Amino acid sequence: MSQLLNVVTIRVESMHRLPEVWGPMPEAVGEDHEYVYKLKYSLPGAVEESSIEIEIQPGEIVAKDPEPDPPADGEEGEGSGDGGAVQESKGVEGAFEPEPGEEGSQEETSGSEAKDTGELVVEETFYVQSTGSRVVVRDEKSTARITFNHTTAIAMQAGAIVRIKQLFAMRNALHIELIRELRAEGEEYVYSKKYHGKIFLDGTGLLEPGATSIDVRCAVEPAEDFALPTEKQLEDLPPPGGEPEPDNEGGANPYLLAETYLKVHIQTMRPLVNKPKPPLPQLPKVQDLLPHAHPCPSTRRPCRARSNFRLTSRASFSSLPTSTTRSFWQMEGAMWRWRQVR
Repeated sequence: MSQLLNVVTIRVESMHRLPEVWGPMPEAVGEDHEYVYKLKYSLPGAVEESSIEIEIQPGEIVAKDPEPDPPADGEEGEGSGDGGAVQESKGVEGAFEPEPGEEGSQEETSGSEAKDTGELVVEETFYVQSTGSRVVVRDEKSTARITFNHTTAIAMQAGAIVRIKQLFAMRNALHIELIRELRAEGEEYVYSKKYHGKIFLDGTGLLEPGATSIDVRCAVEPAEDFALPTEKQLEDLPPPGGEPEPDNEGGANPYLLAETYLKVHIQTMRPLVNKPKPPLPQLPKVQDLLPHAHPCPSTRRPCRARSNFRLTSRASFSSLPTSTTRSFWQMEGAMWRWRQVR
């Protein structure tokens, strides 16, 4: 029964490369931010055609780290001088070209080691699913972002495991819904359809034999009801601040322009696809186990059946009493004479 049970854990960590109009300024984060960001998704339930709806609490928006002050006259900036390390972000160039929907990474050399040796720092990079856009991990910790840090763990039986494997195998079958709303409850947001998005999860990495966890960065795409508000709608329901947002290159989706993506970690208690069992050791052949007899000489003439019988009989009856062997040979002689007469 334990082999039919598995636990799937999905951790939604953070969203990066936010649209430029979102900001935010350092003084407009936390409770002072006018908007909330919600995520929703569903997983297969225990009963066929049933699902478990999961809603992630509003994430916390984090402002971009302030730019460092420029060095004063006569001072050397960081990374200059004899002992400084030169940083180089190495990803697609000179390494490999990832296919769309795949992720790759390059190992990162620690800053202290590079500072001592004076070698180049190779920063860790990943690639966004579907778009193949390169991501530098260092930038994720300094640019504007929305942190969710929401973890959901669900125990699944055999039927639900089969259905979630089918969702992972099909493209755009498992998705997360993104909603941007005003923090004030009950108020309508004129740009709700503009910022309504979907994040499609590609979980094919968990279908590799023996895989139990993957880290994916999924692109945010516009939802089916994407639309920009009309002038009348902006007049009837003005956005916060009263001024409409600037047009994005002829009405293009802001998520696609900014290449917004969501960072997700998926883990299972047991592999969804087990590794193939190793082949059994090859058994020895029967002819290798049988003892080998010495071959007969090719120059020896084959014995006739009668001669062979006589040789065998003489060897066999030599151990019998004399009276018995005499009677046998007398009987054999009588039989020989009888055949001669015939």
